[in-house]
Amino acid sequence: MTSSDDGIRVSCSFSFHDIDLAQFNTLYGKKAAALYTQAGDYQKTARFYYKKAEDTYYQANNWAAYDDWRRARDQWDYFYSRNR
Repeated sequence: MTSSDDGIRVSCSFSFHDIDLAQFNTLYGKKAAALYTQAGDYQKTARFYYKKAEDTYYQANNWAAYDDWRRARDQWDYFYSRNR
């Protein structure tokens, strides 16, 4: 949540603009406003861990590809050295 001159604003990731908290409370109630705020926080946390998992997957895939390349290079070196 961010504060501004005209009041507190709630930034929800599923809406593309800020919503005035007082108006949101009037329309949906304080519990819904708190739940939307909590959902936004959970989404930020989930996005962080998703990106972290994606990076880990990429690194694992990168090392697997490197291991395959190194195995193929060693195999080529073995046959090349035997046929010289």
